[in-house]
Amino acid sequence: MYFAFFAILGPLGLVIAYIHFLLHANLLTMNVMRFTQLNNGVFHRTLERNGFQYFITRASQNPPPKRYYIPMDTAYFWLDALPWDMAKVVLTITATVFLLLISSVPIVGPILFNVLISPFIGRIYFTTYLRLKKFNNKQRKSRFYEKFGQYTAFGMVAGLLETIPVISSITFVSNSIGSALWAIEDMTDPI
Repeated sequence: MYFAFFAILGPLGLVIAYIHFLLHANLLTMNVMRFTQLNNGVFHRTLERNGFQYFITRASQNPPPKRYYIPMDTAYFWLDALPWDMAKVVLTITATVFLLLISSVPIVGPILFNVLISPFIGRIYFTTYLRLKKFNNKQRKSRFYEKFGQYTAFGMVAGLLETIPVISSITFVSNSIGSALWAIEDMTDPI
């Protein structure tokens, strides 16, 4: 990529390729960081500082939700569950390849990538709260579709803030604080 940009645009092409390299490396790093549990400590401290220590204590005392599995020796597993799971894997791989192709567009690609996955960025940040509430996967998915606009708005702002390579680590922490404040608002909402 560097050579192609340099051959076509000269020194400007090299600058564009380097900026794109920084943005793309930051994009991949932030995607990995979001899936780690590193932001849980910041999330919990934010809840504690705002007087919601009882929520964390109560959540740790409740048993985790039951996980159900489908035995492999049933017809349902082979005729329904496995084909659906395989279709999900194929769709996930296709979407990932498509998004990675979009992210390879110079400079604009990583920004567009974050905009396209913004609902899922919001979902990742808010999952800590829903796990503390002992929501199972089905309940979390239902909640995601009920409040899709909120997830998208939060995820878009979080993703765009995390696009800037140098300050993305700071915005990762501030987005974790923001998701905790969103959780506090959700807990105190009378509706």
